[in-house]
Amino acid sequence: PKTSVIIAQGVDTTTLDPHLHNETTSANITWQIFDGLLRRGSDMKLEPELALSVEPVSDLTWELKLRPGVRFHNGEEFDAASVKFSLERILDPATKSPQISNLSFIDRVEIIDSLTVQITTRLPYPLLRERLILPMVPPEYIREHGALYFAANPVGTGPYQFVSWMKDEAVVLAANPAYWRGAPAIAQATFRPIPENSARAAELQTGAVDLIVNIPPHLAENIKT
Repeated sequence: PKTSVIIAQGVDTTTLDPHLHNETTSANITWQIFDGLLRRGSDMKLEPELALSVEPVSDLTWELKLRPGVRFHNGEEFDAASVKFSLERILDPATKSPQISNLSFIDRVEIIDSLTVQITTRLPYPLLRERLILPMVPPEYIREHGALYFAANPVGTGPYQFVSWMKDEAVVLAANPAYWRGAPAIAQATFRPIPENSARAAELQTGAVDLIVNIPPHLAENIKT
């Protein structure tokens, strides 16, 4: 029945650009804002997200069919150009993405039509689907505002929209009413950094926060009871 949830983590995010980190604490936030081409379900099996299908058409080429009717939070349409931009952005050395090695097998990305993309690999790469659990970003928004602005004011297609980020205080997100899966039941999600383990556990026990990560082992029994 709650309309808002507060999640406490040990540290604050360093960036809200999903292509510029490999941090769990940042990913816990950015995966609320962005969708990937594929995702893992509760059974850990790959399932469609923004890509309805990813199928090989030759030893080196895979074809992606994209979900129609999806828009970024700013109204920009998600389409094949978004996929090409997102993949090539990570592969561009100028981006300095720590995720570049995850996509180094890609030779080129081609737009077939507005909802179809083909990825050609340098060598046969049967694990391509595993690498497409990857956030898609809005090309026009980033071109207009620049990477630095995007890193502090992210726009995705995900279930939550960015509201505010007060460094070392809180990141606040609001439910996306137009989310393609349907609007989330919880209207607001707030991520707070609480570095001290006992303080984080105490906030949970008093009800000041609803969820915490990294429960200290010596406090686990107290929390359980």
